[in-house]
Amino acid sequence: NQLHETTRWSVGVEVQSVFKPVFKENDLIPAAKSILLHTPEENVTVYERFSDEDGDYTHRLGSITLPKTCDG
Repeated sequence: NQLHETTRWSVGVEVQSVFKPVFKENDLIPAAKSILLHTPEENVTVYERFSDEDGDYTHRLGSITLPKTCDG
């Protein structure tokens, strides 16, 4: 079975239904932090997500807990 060219794959972070794709592993933490700027959450779930003609599939890879940041 070959992967179709229509298959799209991404890894990303998600907080409260906001999913942000990440293309390099190094970008996971910055992406998570950028989402966290807009939410009170500290725990970020990391997902692997891909789409093909049959639909979207999301696979939970794990979660990251970010250290609390001090504002101002």
